Amino acid sequence: IFLAGKQEKDGVHGTAIIKHFDTIKPKYKISEKYKNSWVLMDRDTHADDNAEHLYRHIKLNYPEVKIFYALRSSSHDWERLIQEEFNLLEFGSEEHRSALESCSKVISSHADYCVTNFLGPKMLSDRHFVFLQHGVIKDDLSGWLNQKENIDCFVTASKPEFDSIISNNSPYKFGKKEVVLTGLPRHDKLLKSSINNNKKILIMPTWRSSIVGEPNKSGSERELNPLFMESCYAEHWYSLLHSAELYRISLKYGYEVIFYPHLNILPYLDKFNIPEFIQLGNKNNRGIQDIFNDASLLVTDYSSVAFDMAVQSKPTIYYQFDEDTVFQGSHTYAKGYY
Repeated sequence: IFLAGKQEKDGVHGTAIIKHFDTIKPKYKISEKYKNSWVLMDRDTHADDNAEHLYRHIKLNYPEVKIFYALRSSSHDWERLIQEEFNLLEFGSEEHRSALESCSKVISSHADYCVTNFLGPKMLSDRHFVFLQHGVIKDDLSGWLNQKENIDCFVTASKPEFDSIISNNSPYKFGKKEVVLTGLPRHDKLLKSSINNNKKILIMPTWRSSIVGEPNKSGSERELNPLFMESCYAEHWYSLLHSAELYRISLKYGYEVIFYPHLNILPYLDKFNIPEFIQLGNKNNRGIQDIFNDASLLVTDYSSVAFDMAVQSKPTIYYQFDEDTVFQGSHTYAKGYY
């Protein structure tokens, strides 16, 4: 048996193991204001994902739980959540830090470094981390998620997804102890307000890790890639948005076309020179849930937002021009069960 890199030939007493893990976890100053609280967040810059919708559910049904929601005050969602009387924490502030040092749970739709290690290594070692997910997992994300120091509760939304993570031949290190089949909080909201007769086409591709800059560990923003528009990804989506055939179809059948780029693609939006007949989904700070509700058809490549349409019984067209490379290292995942 090895403990802390040292071989113990005569075995290890249980108290020695407990003592070792007690010494390596950070010692934080506990604030009475945030003691045993639950800190929820989606992205540091955007709300309207699973953590926001779960926050609302907890607030309504479990008022005795002390909950807070972390977000940058520069986010367009900040004022909206102030109006709803969310207990907001300015992301990166001393209050946010104090809450993370004192809380009993961190609950997030994302597992990025700025969520799981904002205070540094082992930040979550003495608290419960609930990974709500950003969408339904359909590809193999084990290479990324297995690197996380700990995920205590791992939410899934479908039986095939659940099985792909907990089965004996799964590449994930998580099992039935961590993974739960519950559905996604934001899907509950979608089903309550779905509209089926709008003539709107939503174009919403995902991103590629190989063509955007390196991430900033203090948040979700990335460095800019000056060669972005020369990529296969940019060329194909630019071509579709400027397609004369797309314009003709939208006019003939009276369909609105809405382009909603991934947040990691947003910094390059100006370079797409979006035609006048196409609306921008990110404009006017519209909630993504409202856009899913309004759309009648989705065009995407590999994005799991197809499931957000599927739960509303709405169709998706897949435009997968780079399938030979996207699962071979140009993005964050490998081919999964779907």
